[in-house]
Amino acid sequence: IDLGTVETENIFRILVEAELTRRVVAGSYKGPFQAISYSLPYQARAAMPSNFDCDLGYTIGYAAATFITEERTALMVDVTKLKDDVKSWEVFGTPISSLLTFSASEVLVKKSVVPAPDSPKSEGESALPTVANYYIQPR
Repeated sequence: IDLGTVETENIFRILVEAELTRRVVAGSYKGPFQAISYSLPYQARAAMPSNFDCDLGYTIGYAAATFITEERTALMVDVTKLKDDVKSWEVFGTPISSLLTFSASEVLVKKSVVPAPDSPKSEGESALPTVANYYIQPR
């Protein structure tokens, strides 16, 4: 099998649609679902994941599932202290809206510049716009 031609995104879409259909029939899910697929052929060519990759993937997945269970769907998983042992990692939820810039006519993804470890933080970081007036996290 040429793994580069496997349409992984369609396999995921079919599995999610089947699970949501099962939940609709069981009465545990109500709502719309529309899949938008994205081609993933290069992921099939990657090397075997390391233990770090597996630990990080598990941590992000578990935290994402926890956010969904707690109806915190506007958060992105943020894991810090990755150089330390897995037991020392800190997991946070970063509001997705903090990655956006709001203007009167449209919403744009904010450009991010990550300073080098020895460089001072830019003055602009303290002037980042607050999104509290634009977004309320659903409960």
